[in-house]
Formats: sequence, C-alpha cells, structure tokens
Amino acid sequence: MRSLLLVLSAGVALLLGASCSKRESPVETSVRTQTLHLGNGAEPRDLDPHVVVAYTDYNVLISLFEGLTVIDEATSKPLPGTAEGWDISKGGLVYTFHLRATAKWTNGEPVTADDFVFSMERILSPELASEYSYMLFSIKGAEDYTAGRSKTSKTSA
Repeated sequence: MRSLLLVLSAGVALLLGASCSKRESPVETSVRTQTLHLGNGAEPRDLDPHVVVAYTDYNVLISLFEGLTVIDEATSKPLPGTAEGWDISKGGLVYTFHLRATAKWTNGEPVTADDFVFSMERILSPELASEYSYMLFSIKGAEDYTAGRSKTSKTSA
C-alpha cells in the first residue's frame, strides 16, 4: 500500500511539474516561425483575384496579394501598398502611381506597371466575364472594353 502511495505521489508531482512549465503561445509560435494563422470559416473556392466573389475567399486573397494601395483599417483611407505614392492631376482624372523599387513577385522578379495593366485588362476582358469588372468602369474606356465595343481598355493610356 505504501509503495502504491509513493508511486501515485510521484505521478502527481510529475504532472504538476509538467503543467507548471512555460509553454510558447500560438502567437509566439507564429511570430517565431513566420506562419500566418487565419480563421476563415470556409475553404476558399478560388484563389484567382479576378473571379472571387465570396468574402471568405477575399480574406485569403488579401493575405496573398497587395494592390497599388491598401485600406487603413482605422480610417478607411488609402495607404501606399505596392505603390509608394501617387499623383492626381489637377482635374482629378489622371492618377500616376509610383511603384516601390523593392516590390517583387514571389520568384524575386520586380513588379512592374505592365503587371498592373495586364491585371486590369484581364479583369475587364469580356472572355473572363468577371462579376466585379464594373468596379473599374470609372476608368475611361473600361466599360466599352468589357462590353466588347472596344479592343483596347485604355488602362495604359
């Protein structure tokens, strides 16, 4: 009986000792390993930013891609993203974005203005028929390009 009591006491002491040791929190582990943990609620249906329509898919996309600007979560105002800054013409019709010299793709190649032109022309293309192409209709010629009434989108004009 006494040996059983000794074994039980030793087991309880080991359990208490193990439970008192400091463990790394999930946040500390994420910082150390540079791992992003994102609670999304659903698996994304697609990772193509031009065809995504679900908010849960968008949550993943904003972790993967960066636009010319980003939104300040506190003020909802635009902040520099891939563009380090931009100029707006006096009439407010022409925006000139200045890309960060350090902006690179995951393969190390530099991000260029042509990459953004390609992206805008793709989302506007009638062949893709993106549900959100209308969001770029404020760009001169964009709606005609999407409707197939023009062969150029004028996004690079």
